[in-house]
Amino acid sequence: MAARLGLAYLSFPRTELNVTGKPHSPVIRLMRRSEFEALRGGSGPTTASDPLVWVVEAQGSWRTGGIVQEEAQRDLKLGAVAFDADTGSDYARSHRHTPLLEKH
Repeated sequence: MAARLGLAYLSFPRTELNVTGKPHSPVIRLMRRSEFEALRGGSGPTTASDPLVWVVEAQGSWRTGGIVQEEAQRDLKLGAVAFDADTGSDYARSHRHTPLLEKH
């Protein structure tokens, strides 16, 4: 179920990002939100709560869009989404060329 929801989240276009290829081959991890933030290079939550999130990373094709000038647009090969394990609400997304999660 986490994989399905993660792939669905990654399939929806966002203002700054266009989906150009359907996400596939998901890697799924259950972790604390602070762990996900650390993977993205950020810091943990400033509140006492550190909820569990499902993190789903998938291969696919995304193109930067929105107000980015045409010559500045770039293609991204991997997408990751984190969403609350209890409510399913979308927490954060990350798109990149290198894997965020390691396959084991």
